[in-house]
Amino acid sequence: MKTLKKIFLALLIIAALLHITLYLSGNTHLYKAIVSTYLAGQTGPSIDEYQKFDFDTIKTNTPTPWNVSKTYNTYQLTEEQENIFSENQTAAFLVIKNDSIVFEKYWEKYNEHSHTNSFSVAKTFTALAVGVAIKEGKIKSVNDKAIRYLPELKGSFANEITLHHLLNMTAGINFDESYDHPLGFMAKVYYGKNIKDLTFTYQSVLKPGSTFYYQGGNTLLLSYIIERVSGMPISNYFEEKIWKPIGAEQPAFWSKDNQGTIKAYCCFYSNARDFARIGKLILHTGWWDGKEIIPKNFMLQAFQPVNTPDASGQTVDFYGYQLWMTTYQNRPIYFARGIKGQYIFVIPNENLIVVRLGKKRSDEYINGHPSEIYKYLNTAFSIAK
Repeated sequence: MKTLKKIFLALLIIAALLHITLYLSGNTHLYKAIVSTYLAGQTGPSIDEYQKFDFDTIKTNTPTPWNVSKTYNTYQLTEEQENIFSENQTAAFLVIKNDSIVFEKYWEKYNEHSHTNSFSVAKTFTALAVGVAIKEGKIKSVNDKAIRYLPELKGSFANEITLHHLLNMTAGINFDESYDHPLGFMAKVYYGKNIKDLTFTYQSVLKPGSTFYYQGGNTLLLSYIIERVSGMPISNYFEEKIWKPIGAEQPAFWSKDNQGTIKAYCCFYSNARDFARIGKLILHTGWWDGKEIIPKNFMLQAFQPVNTPDASGQTVDFYGYQLWMTTYQNRPIYFARGIKGQYIFVIPNENLIVVRLGKKRSDEYINGHPSEIYKYLNTAFSIAK
């Protein structure tokens, strides 16, 4: 009996020391991470976990259903196409031509009402909200110094960072974007608390505009600016200025931390049809059914590649304002992208919007993009002929 008591006491002391170590090192987010992943039978974030976190509901107003094409779902996927979707654990594939749905399919348990995680697609949503704030005069221009709105910024070049730098990922702040590091910045802001305070502990270390680093921290800073100039969380601003005006059919959910800070770089839960509305807004350069939501000039700026070298020295010509881009088969293509293969593609030359949602994406990259995007695009082109 005494031996058991000693073992129990030793384990208790080890647990206490571990907790103290995690607390003092700022890594208590690991508790939430372990409960949300390994104890839930997962090895990482899932597309189906909005209820594991606090969230704001992005309400709808007057839903506007999509038009449905006369050729709706007449296309039959080939065996090869089906295999591509199955291999990458696709949840939804939606093709919209001339603002009408021509094809949609869902896999496993998912349907047109399913809410799944956008992951980094939400970065594009945050950029669009900046455009609205510029339209409303709350922000003068993308050339405004970020420190004007966020005096907490610190570091060697903090006074030089503009919104333009935050938008195109050239701000030069030392955020760690590693998705595999359990103690890194991304793990802390996904699973942790007080993410706003955490964000402001990072510093400007590179001259703004000199190097491209894809970092969710830049998007968070943009959302804090929106909050400061609008007097409301970005979730409420996005709901009022974008989600309701574009006639979303279902409420969405946006994850937040324990202090109510929205995870603006990520974690917007919605369905394929409503995600496609953002594609339509981008396709029409900020206009929705004859009404300007986002200034066209801002959208045209968003489409311009950053053309700045990354850490390896490669010039990045495939990223704009929180928006990816490529040219494929002589077609310019703009798209929002998430880590599990979430995509909202916009192909202006074809008046085409394509949404793909799922649980997996390729580790192979071509021209800065996961290789499977070209297979999805080929399928969409075949459908939209």
